[in-house]
Amino acid sequence: MKKECKLLLEYLKDNLPEREKSAFEYHLKNCDKCKQEVEQFKEIENALNSMPKLNVPETFSFEVIASIKERKRKVLGWFYYSAVSLSVLLLSFFFVGAIGVKRVFANARAFAHTVEVFFSSVTTAVATISSSLYNTFYIGRFTSVILVLLFAVLSYGFFKSVKVFSKAGK
Repeated sequence: MKKECKLLLEYLKDNLPEREKSAFEYHLKNCDKCKQEVEQFKEIENALNSMPKLNVPETFSFEVIASIKERKRKVLGWFYYSAVSLSVLLLSFFFVGAIGVKRVFANARAFAHTVEVFFSSVTTAVATISSSLYNTFYIGRFTSVILVLLFAVLSYGFFKSVKVFSKAGK
């Protein structure tokens, strides 16, 4: 490659001093490769200049950056979720091997039964409290607010009693 050919990029950027620019234009008359590059650049420049201008909001770049950050956050979140899930899975295999499969399944069944009984009790309590409140009070203007507050108080009492009774069995 000739010394003058190395100036092609600076010529296309219009960064050459006038004297070097004239020398490069003389070089273009004799170098087909540089002449072809300049013609291609001008074709591309004309094609880009002939494209319609887009009117984008002033906040467009901020929205694009925010969108990229959100995607990155989601990908990282998925990665962290996967890493935690894999860690739990590996620890589970370790504990199952250390404790024994039958014991793990027995504990899992006992836990599932406890959860089932608990939610059954909660459902029964909610249905009982709700129907009692509904049948006791006249539905009026402020009654719904009073009913919600009363329901919250009774529910709190129910959960406190469940907590006390569950500790008493231990």
